[in-house]
Amino acid sequence: AATSYRGTHITVDLIWGNANPRWQRIIDVFATLVLLFVVTVQTYTLFDKVTSTYNDHVLTFDLRLPTWPFFLVAWIGDVSAVLLSAVRTYRLIFHPEMMEEGAFRMKTVE
Repeated sequence: AATSYRGTHITVDLIWGNANPRWQRIIDVFATLVLLFVVTVQTYTLFDKVTSTYNDHVLTFDLRLPTWPFFLVAWIGDVSAVLLSAVRTYRLIFHPEMMEEGAFRMKTVE
């Protein structure tokens, strides 16, 4: 979630690095929208997995622990990724000045 928000996930900058700032912003918005769509679909399907393992009383083999809490933790992480990706998308589209390099870094105290 945090890497999606900061835009520091794995990227290939072959085209982006050679584009002018306008096209860089268009590429960033497009890539973030695709990421938001994919993570949203993943979050939806993972919620289905949480509910199905809960309803089916699926247990681990050795310890006989219910598996749904583990899926729930993963789902919560996905929800945070969706929320942070949505915030990043909003800021890229409507407030691109907030997305400049170093805008989110803390300043050192001297």
